Amino acid sequence: MKPAACGPGAQPRSPNGPRSVALSSNTSASSDGMDTAGSTLYIGNLHPLAQQAALEEICAFFGAIESSKFVKDKVTSDCAGYCFVTFAERGAAAAALHALNGANYCGQCLRVNWALPSSRDASAVQHHHLFVGDLAADVTEAMLYNAFCNVGQCADARIMWDHNTGRSKGYGFVSFRCRADADAALVGMQGCMIGSRRVRVGWAQHKEEGVSDAGALDFDSVDRGDPANTNVYVSNVAPETSEADLHLHFSHFGKLEAVKLHKKGGYGFANFLQHSSAVRAICAQHASRLHGRMLKCAWGRNTGARRAGAQSVPHATPPAPPPPPPPP
Repeated sequence: MKPAACGPGAQPRSPNGPRSVALSSNTSASSDGMDTAGSTLYIGNLHPLAQQAALEEICAFFGAIESSKFVKDKVTSDCAGYCFVTFAERGAAAAALHALNGANYCGQCLRVNWALPSSRDASAVQHHHLFVGDLAADVTEAMLYNAFCNVGQCADARIMWDHNTGRSKGYGFVSFRCRADADAALVGMQGCMIGSRRVRVGWAQHKEEGVSDAGALDFDSVDRGDPANTNVYVSNVAPETSEADLHLHFSHFGKLEAVKLHKKGGYGFANFLQHSSAVRAICAQHASRLHGRMLKCAWGRNTGARRAGAQSVPHATPPAPPPPPPPP
């Protein structure tokens, strides 16, 4: 099917039908309840053919635009799936958020939210963040936010999206200003239904600031690095860490087949039942801290492939003995 036009003049459309979204500069977004610091919007789930000029033209309807950052894929130079638009006035940004979030543009449903500050101020650092896994594909950020608002004052909710497919990666993060609310959410939301699945909830590990590889792991790159592997190698493990600690630390990302810790070497392995769970664990836990140590996560030896290889040659013929030495 040919994608909808994405160039200048293309209009976003309602997710409920072919009619155009009613664009009104007087629309208020206060009802969404999300953190509304600043006047910059994050616009996600963009089609690879989306163009910066077209998006600026749409956003300019709501008010003057100070700047826009259109993120491109380093390999294809196409749209990487998201951009940031800063409005001159916060009211204009709020109107754009209310009208564009969920609208169909270039055949894909836009995900629009308030952008987090580019510089982490003291209040942002003091937020308490939770990881939420096993999210169903149809769960939106609004659904995630509303679900966690039932147990505390949720400040923000984000779902991680695959920029190539526009689909959810199956996990996200929520944050709370108050530690007590985060504690309550950790207990109260564990195993609760959001959409069509029961979710896993755990603490989102803080990544080291200023470390070159912290937070640099991309889901797609890790996925392609070893497409069938389920075994995560974990190094720089603190001496006081137990196997049970390691199991708990990684169990939020999916069902584990086995966890093995080598205390003397300071490393271990977390073997998952599903490859996607292992990818999420590597991306989220690499450069995270456990008992004061910054963990390093990567692919371990592919035990599944090794077992499959052993099964494929169950009756391998032993090598022939060497020929006898020549007569003197």
